[in-house]
Amino acid sequence: MKKRCPWCGEEVHSHFTRFYHCPKCNKKSKVYTDGWIYAIGAFSILLLYIFLSEHFKISVSLVLVIWYVLSSAVLPLKIESKHFVPRRKAAISVTLLREYSFFKKRYIFSENRIFVICFVDDNEVPISHMLCVSTEDVKFISQKMFESNMFFIPMMTNNAEFSKGTKFYVFDEKDKIAYGVLKSDVE
Repeated sequence: MKKRCPWCGEEVHSHFTRFYHCPKCNKKSKVYTDGWIYAIGAFSILLLYIFLSEHFKISVSLVLVIWYVLSSAVLPLKIESKHFVPRRKAAISVTLLREYSFFKKRYIFSENRIFVICFVDDNEVPISHMLCVSTEDVKFISQKMFESNMFFIPMMTNNAEFSKGTKFYVFDEKDKIAYGVLKSDVE
């Protein structure tokens, strides 16, 4: 999964910093460090430090630098703004089309992760352009299904009105990785 700008949805190159500046839309974003995935990573790094410090002479600052670099490279981005940014949203139910391990699916479908989706009709014919959306409040309700709130990227120009029951596919590059249904109208 590539990093995407939370303002316009364009791919941004991963670099080892907490703050990003999108060259396309000229907006700022930062690495999302508020979620459980960040806490699990921090706890894992702490355990690694404890284990390594008993066998090797390793400094805390080196471990912190490694954690900073790793988290900056793999965690999603969120909007950096001092003002409220209105975003359209809808409740969704998503079914995974691939098998993922427990941790991998929770990493891929974590908070503020930006996905490319396409809405389809009952015959699976596309009824929208490819759109970028982010997820919040992700709750897995079974091995292959989760519910979430989906937020449209604020600067996307292709946002249209979609109603409850509209279906969509979630993509990773050109591969369909999940199938979803709106549980509410897009507001």
